[in-house]
Amino acid sequence: MKKDIIYRDAEIKLLKGVPALLLKREKALVVGDLHIGKDIGLAESGVSLPLASERMALEIRRLCTLNGAKSLIILGDVKESIGYPLRNEYLSIASFFILLRGLRITIAKGNHDAHLQEIFERLGIHAGISREILIGNTALMHGNAVPSAEALQKSRIIVGHGHTAVHLNEKLEKAWMVVEGRGQNHRNGQLLIVVPAFNPLIIGTTPERRGRTFLPILRRMPFKRRSIRLYDLDGRLAERRSSYNS
Repeated sequence: MKKDIIYRDAEIKLLKGVPALLLKREKALVVGDLHIGKDIGLAESGVSLPLASERMALEIRRLCTLNGAKSLIILGDVKESIGYPLRNEYLSIASFFILLRGLRITIAKGNHDAHLQEIFERLGIHAGISREILIGNTALMHGNAVPSAEALQKSRIIVGHGHTAVHLNEKLEKAWMVVEGRGQNHRNGQLLIVVPAFNPLIIGTTPERRGRTFLPILRRMPFKRRSIRLYDLDGRLAERRSSYNS
């Protein structure tokens, strides 16, 4: 029987069975693409998913408790609406963050996060919001924009936005994407890690389906062509590819 290849990293841990990772040293839980309010659009189409946002918040709280995390990093697209949210989505955002009180929260702003600072101020939510989050040798961001020069110097870049997925047993499932690059000045060993969407209503798409629109960072960084790896949510290597029409 072929032995599973499991993703290993000295500084981060892909949490088994869920689209979340832990920064080991900082004890920070990292998730991306919450898209709070996506269930509201589905409800308007006749699909009822009660308390969807609250369930996400409770799952994050559970993961923090289980892994001893005292802080939460969200890799953007906190909300579903691109503009200012309507009433029901606004209330879902309020309910979500009420359940996470006590956690130190930092957000890398995504392309769906216009007016987020204003919303937080009105709701009394305390969270740091910035374009990029730089911690030690790691840069974290949403992934919809080209990273800064400082971020590109880091040995590990973690992004969301891609909604990565892979076909497993004839079914599309969420997946981690890990790519090795040469980094600035052709430095070997730099890693790009794409976090799958945390919202359970979003499975995602395979990288080749997105092509050039997948992640701007992939057009900026010189990656090794044969270093693209897709891992399932248990951290097992699911697919290896040399290109994806980037």
